[in-house]
Amino acid sequence: MRQLKVKVRDATVATRVPTLERWPRVSSLDLLLDDVIYPLTRAADDPLDPPELDTQMLLPVTRQPLACRQRITSLAVRLEHLDPVDPISPVAISALPLWFPSLKDLNLDLPIATSSSLQLRYMYDALATLPHLESLRVPNCIDLSGVGALRNSLRRLRIKEVVTRGLIDLAIGALPDTLSLHKLEKLEVENGWAEAAFVHGLLRGCARGGRSIDVCLELTVMEGAEANWGGNFGFTFSAGVLKEVRYDGHLTDLCMASKVLRASPEVLPGETVLRLAEVRLQAELLPEERVQMLRSDLKRFVRVEVEGLALSREPAVPSLAPLVQARQLFGSPRQLTWCGFRNSVELSTAALTAAEQRAAAAQRHDGAAKPPLPPPCALPKPEAILQRAVDRLAAAARPDCLQPDADIHTPVLLARGSVVATLAHTPTAVLPWLQALAVTSDSLLPGAKGEDVVAEVKVLPTAAAVLVRCGEARGAAAALLAAAAAATRGQPHGSLELVPLGLGWHPDEQLEAALQQEMQRALDAGAAHGSDACLAWAVSVFAFLARLP
Repeated sequence: MRQLKVKVRDATVATRVPTLERWPRVSSLDLLLDDVIYPLTRAADDPLDPPELDTQMLLPVTRQPLACRQRITSLAVRLEHLDPVDPISPVAISALPLWFPSLKDLNLDLPIATSSSLQLRYMYDALATLPHLESLRVPNCIDLSGVGALRNSLRRLRIKEVVTRGLIDLAIGALPDTLSLHKLEKLEVENGWAEAAFVHGLLRGCARGGRSIDVCLELTVMEGAEANWGGNFGFTFSAGVLKEVRYDGHLTDLCMASKVLRASPEVLPGETVLRLAEVRLQAELLPEERVQMLRSDLKRFVRVEVEGLALSREPAVPSLAPLVQARQLFGSPRQLTWCGFRNSVELSTAALTAAEQRAAAAQRHDGAAKPPLPPPCALPKPEAILQRAVDRLAAAARPDCLQPDADIHTPVLLARGSVVATLAHTPTAVLPWLQALAVTSDSLLPGAKGEDVVAEVKVLPTAAAVLVRCGEARGAAAALLAAAAAATRGQPHGSLELVPLGLGWHPDEQLEAALQQEMQRALDAGAAHGSDACLAWAVSVFAFLARLP
C-alpha cells in the first residue's frame, strides 16, 4: 500500500492515529478533516465549539517518527464535508515543511484565510524551503499572494475552490506572482471568473516570457455590466509560441472568446492549431455578421479540428439548420451528440470519413482499376431504429436485478405485449393503470401504494412498449411481475410481458445505450450516402425521439 487516508474528527481521534511504521511503503498521505460538529457525542452543558482545522491537520502527524514523515512525498488535506467552516490559518500550513521535508505534491483542498497578505507570503516562503515541491493546489486565486517564492521548483499549479463557495475570482493582481513561476509547466483553474484583461495579460505574459506551458482554464469572462461568456479553454505554449488553442463550450461563447485573441494579435504566430473538443449548438442560428467575423478569426489558425458538435436540449425538438451552419464553419465533426435525454446519445462519424475517402480514391482511379463500390444500405426510418433498440433491450434481460442497490437505483422493466400496445395509444393512462395493477399483488407489503411500486414510465407508442422504473418499496419489481402474471393468467401468450433490464435512476437509462448502438450500426452501414445525408438522417431520428411522450 502506497497511499493512506486518515480521517480526523477531533483532537481525541487525532492522537490515536497509528504510527506510519505499520505501512513502510506509504509515500502518499490524505488527511480528511471532519468539519461537522457532533452534539450527540458531547455532554449537554458542553459548548459546541467550531472545529479547529489548524489542530486537526497537525495532530495526526506530530507523533509520527521522522523517518516515516520523510517518506511522504504527496500530501492532501481535505474537508470531508463542504459545509461553511472557518478557514485554516496560513501559519498552520507554514509548519508542513517541518513535518514533511520531502514533499513533491501538496493539495490544499480546504479554505485558507486570506485576510493577511503577510501571512500568505510567510506561508509561501515556508513552502519554498521544500526543495522538491513541484505540484501545488490551492482553493482560490486570492491565496496566490507570494506564490512567486516557489519559482525555483514549482511545475504545476492548480486552483480549485471548495465546491460550495462559488466562482474563483481571478484578479489581475495575481498575474505578476503567477507569471514569475518560470519553471511552471501546467496551470489549471477550475470554476474561475475573470475580466477579459486577465486572459489578455496571461496570454501575453506566457508569450513574452518565452514560456513552455500548458494553461487550462474553466472560466466565465465578464465584459461590461452584463455581457459574459465562458467555457473550457486550453492554451499550449512552446518557447513562447502559442502552438495550440483548445475550446469546449457553446458556439455563441466561442464567438465572444475569439475577441480575446483578436485583441492580442502578437499571441497568434500563424502556426497555431485550434482544437474544438465539443461545440454546443443553440437553436438560433448565428447572425450573418457574427458568422463572417468568426470565419475571419478561424483563418488565423493554421488548422481547425472539431472533435464534436452537440445539439442542445433547447428547443425540445432539434433541427438541422444549426448543424449545417456549424459544419460550414468548422467542417464535419468526429462525433455528433444529442443531449435530448438525461444522458447523451453520441455517434462517431469515423465511418463517414472513411467512406468519403474511399469514394475520393475511386474517382482518382476513374473507376477503371477497381470494381464499383457496392450501393449503400438504406438508412432506416426512426420508428425502425426505436423498434430495434427495444428488441435489443428485450434480448438482454437482467432477471438478477430486482432489488434497489445502495445508491437507490431501482429496477427498470420493459413492458410489451398486446395489452401495452393498446394502452400506448393513450400515454397518460399507462402510469395509473400499472400502479393499479401493482397493488393487486399478494406479495406486496401491507399499506404499499401504487406509486411506491411504479415510480415513472416512458411510453414508446410506435414500438408498442413501455419502460417502467419501479419505486423504492421493498420487492416492488417482484410484486409487479407477479401482478402481471396473475392478470394475464388464461390470456394468450405475450399479452403482457415484463422484462427486467437492470437498475437505474430513470426509465430511459438503458434505452439511451440501445438507441446509440442501433443508430451507430445504421450510420456505419449507410455511410456511403455521404456526410450530408447521414447527419441529416441522424437529426431526423433525434427529432423523432424528442417527440416521444
